[in-house]
Amino acid sequence: MDRCHMTSKAPTMPSLKQYAKAFLLAVCALSLLTACGWHLRGSEGLPDNLKALNFDTHNSNSPLSRDIQRTLHQYDIDLQSSEANVYALKLLQERESKRVVSLSVDALANEYELLSEARFTVIDGEGRAVINQGLAQVTRVYEHDPDDALSKSEEESLVRDEMRADLVRQIIQRLRFIAAKR
Repeated sequence: MDRCHMTSKAPTMPSLKQYAKAFLLAVCALSLLTACGWHLRGSEGLPDNLKALNFDTHNSNSPLSRDIQRTLHQYDIDLQSSEANVYALKLLQERESKRVVSLSVDALANEYELLSEARFTVIDGEGRAVINQGLAQVTRVYEHDPDDALSKSEEESLVRDEMRADLVRQIIQRLRFIAAKR
């Protein structure tokens, strides 16, 4: 007779009481998050007085201009508005720069700092500058490996895309703030 006798227990199913507790805990956590004003980035809407906007840029084909236009279209903002008393967003200048932050022992770049900035003006419906020479700015540092230059240039491109998205969020946030105050 074998002394190694294994007994197996059937797995128990969670009770209805345990499901109810988990559900109540989730509801409480979600209500606490929403009560403190937390929301997904970019999920908040724009005020009703910002349904039309005149958008002017020095280069309508620049990646930042296209991203701003795309974002405003996602919010269903009429950019070709001929209405009077609408806000105007003027993208005045875009600038990107790159500088070496640290060097390796061989005097090769180990890290780069990337800077992206946009200067803009927001004019209200009466022609007054609400934001004159506003500045949206994003800085990132990324590591550079000279032995893997191709993937690092792709990484830089991805970082630049993320930075441009941050610039757009900053500009939209300022528009949201201005329109909500009026």
